[in-house]
Amino acid sequence: MGSERVLTIENDGIDCIVVTEQTVSFKGNFRKMRLKYDLHYLDGQWLIRDVHTACLACEGRGDKDCPLCKGNPWLAPAK
Repeated sequence: MGSERVLTIENDGIDCIVVTEQTVSFKGNFRKMRLKYDLHYLDGQWLIRDVHTACLACEGRGDKDCPLCKGNPWLAPAK
């Protein structure tokens, strides 16, 4: 297993979307897990506004028949 690495960054100066990937162990198997951070720049620092996880069932493909994400590859945190 390794540390989280940055895959993509989309930055307009005030808001930023960062997608990362890391390898995690789940029930004895190693899987790649992607996270999408929604950041906002305020008072000289980047603040995390939200974090989404790529669907683990379809591995973030957004399959329409996926029982977990139902076609939306990014799962929002429970609120």
